[in-house]
Amino acid sequence: MKQALVADGAKPVSRDEALKQQPRKGHYIAVMVSTDGCNPYHCWENDYHAARKDSNGLWSWKEPGGPASNKDLFGNLIKDPEAPNITVHYNVFCGYYHVVPSEMTISSEAGKWDMSVNETVELWSAAFPGASVWAQPLPYNETTDGASDYSERLMQQDRLWESKRGSKEWQEWYSTKGPDGKGSSAPSPNSSGRKLLM
Repeated sequence: MKQALVADGAKPVSRDEALKQQPRKGHYIAVMVSTDGCNPYHCWENDYHAARKDSNGLWSWKEPGGPASNKDLFGNLIKDPEAPNITVHYNVFCGYYHVVPSEMTISSEAGKWDMSVNETVELWSAAFPGASVWAQPLPYNETTDGASDYSERLMQQDRLWESKRGSKEWQEWYSTKGPDGKGSSAPSPNSSGRKLLM
């Protein structure tokens, strides 16, 4: 994961820098991966996730398929992206990075759309002569970026399941059913940390 992020233009930074400073350009992100992110409601296995540090010093994230939010599953403002109630499915923490979106080159699996944001704007401008095409970062707006019914339902399910962490029901589900229906070891009952992958 780190290799792919760096290849796309992300620059690794320390936790201390990401939590205590604000970059002059771009923003900091925290990246995590799910290797066993299943619960009885849905599964996010083999997926990655990023939280972004906003200009106010808080971090925002989004439930897959949903809008961005600067609150965790239980409605608390996010001050630390490694806190357990942000992305409970993502069990491997991959570090902090400084990114400048206009300078990033995002590589697709097909490899044919490797271009920066500015190059994408140029492509669309050429495709639609005379049309005004631009890319502009926008601040989070709770009114327009509010949760959709789908993502709110996912968050409710995650809150319900997370509230059972370490319970008999939690342990039984992982030992008898688990992500693959064959049983597996449960995630840590105390949710105190993720594996670190650097």
